[in-house]
Amino acid sequence: MRFPKPLISAMNTDPAVVHRLQEAGYNAEEGTFGIPYRGQEGSKIQTMWDNSYLPNHFRESDIVIIDLATDQTSPTPSGQKLVDKNGDFINVSAPLGIIDPRPFIMFRAKDSLDRILNHGGNIHNLC
Repeated sequence: MRFPKPLISAMNTDPAVVHRLQEAGYNAEEGTFGIPYRGQEGSKIQTMWDNSYLPNHFRESDIVIIDLATDQTSPTPSGQKLVDKNGDFINVSAPLGIIDPRPFIMFRAKDSLDRILNHGGNIHNLC
């Protein structure tokens, strides 16, 4: 094994996953790329909210576990409104009333994810 106790970032996983890893002696941190939330159903354009949290040492992770197979939905948006590089709000359509910020947040974390892969890390996506 290359890393006997690698830094593990568990994204959008059940909190028990991180707890079990830590009990087994692994250096594990919990984070989220965000949680889908209910917007205004039928509204054509809505501002996207960032309810994500990246662990403190995310960029230095050796292993990233991402669980996107969740049915968890928040009843309301939380966090802060997402803005683009020009400072404009990110707006999306939500014809069914559910807004999922995870793809956008993951795109924003692309440099960190690339860095993890470039230094020999692994990313495991559970869908």
